[in-house]
Amino acid sequence: GNSSRVKRHNFESPLFNFLPSFRDFRTKQLKFAADDLSRQIAIGYDMFIRDSVFQNSQNVFVVNNASATDVRPLIRAPFGMPSTTSEAKPAAWRAETGAKVGSTDGGFLTYKQILATADYARRYLGLMPYEGSSGAAPADNSIFQGKYLLIGGGEIYNALPFDAHILNTKPLAMNLLNDGFKGSIGPNIVFKEEFYDLRFDEDGAFPAPEIEEVLTDTGYSTPNATRQTVLNPAYANATYGVAFLIGASAYEVIDVGPPPAEFTGASISGARFNKLSWNGEVRMTDNVLVNYGSGNLDTNKYGEYLQLIADTTLGIIGNTPRNVIAIIYRRQIAPSLSL
Repeated sequence: GNSSRVKRHNFESPLFNFLPSFRDFRTKQLKFAADDLSRQIAIGYDMFIRDSVFQNSQNVFVVNNASATDVRPLIRAPFGMPSTTSEAKPAAWRAETGAKVGSTDGGFLTYKQILATADYARRYLGLMPYEGSSGAAPADNSIFQGKYLLIGGGEIYNALPFDAHILNTKPLAMNLLNDGFKGSIGPNIVFKEEFYDLRFDEDGAFPAPEIEEVLTDTGYSTPNATRQTVLNPAYANATYGVAFLIGASAYEVIDVGPPPAEFTGASISGARFNKLSWNGEVRMTDNVLVNYGSGNLDTNKYGEYLQLIADTTLGIIGNTPRNVIAIIYRRQIAPSLSL
């Protein structure tokens, strides 16, 4: 059977005040903290899955591969095993491979490059489509009725209305001015946008999508200064992006979220349901340390602070990992100005 590594990750909200004498529950603050924690869990889960798939991808499509030693844009890549504790595709490999991507616009994931990736998937690797075969006789010039799934940054799909091939061959009825591009890419590719797609710099480093910005105020010490989470400029300006073309039954993952629907039926009582603790459940605690400034920490013995916490168990197992092709391309922040 297949093996996998399982990880755990803890999530915490900032502390917020709860004054028992005034019953000041700070409803809006509580809702904001709960929504923010749910967002953290979703992003953390996506990044875990994405990084695992990238490190385990056996085949990588280098857009407009400029290397003189590679015969084709699709290259074999180092990939990890469940027992591997180090990166299969370290920063040095990412930097070397990124340097092979075509220069300027030639390295972007255009309509033609997307179809080329699907052609290699079908004709060179024999990847089954994401939805599988319908069992019916295929139409002319078609092998499967299913579709491949392309996952990546929104710039890929947003660039299609400005793609030279599409502009030169589109039907007259296609209104790209008001409606933009819609539907499948080519005959059998469905696109899904990632919230924080995988990106890396020319040195191969993965910049964090977000950073914490400290808003300095001379009236407060640094530990108590106002902070806000903003997009990391290094992530926004990263040179290379990674997309994934996914075929059938590539991976299975451990679900993060509420318990299955079976637990909400008549077969289980409300009391038993309320005692369940599911993967990623957000809980409230007053078991926290309070920072009173100047490095002074004390227990929350007066019960004036609360915090929302959650822990998740993350796991992914490869059924057929070769049914995913990682695509490395040169990013375009605003395709409308570049293509």
